[in-house]
Amino acid sequence: METVYGANGTPLASEASVAVPTTSTAITPSDATDTSTIAAKGLIVSVGGSLAIRSVGAPSTTVTITVVAGQYVPIACSRVMAATTATVIGLGA
Repeated sequence: METVYGANGTPLASEASVAVPTTSTAITPSDATDTSTIAAKGLIVSVGGSLAIRSVGAPSTTVTITVVAGQYVPIACSRVMAATTATVIGLGA
């Protein structure tokens, strides 16, 4: 088992604890569709714009951020809201 170290030499994680996404799915923004299973590991932005999401940890709060193409958004999303103008891909377990 290999350990991953940060810039200051502090252990960050071991191979066994790093969860790598195994699926990717295009997400159609919707105020009614749950995305928690297809975006469990985060989102990749393919076209920049605004991203309105609800996280698994705060499913009743919408957060809107500006994102750029190629950006990784490291959050487990319960919803990608209809107000989203960016195009995103969900990374799943």
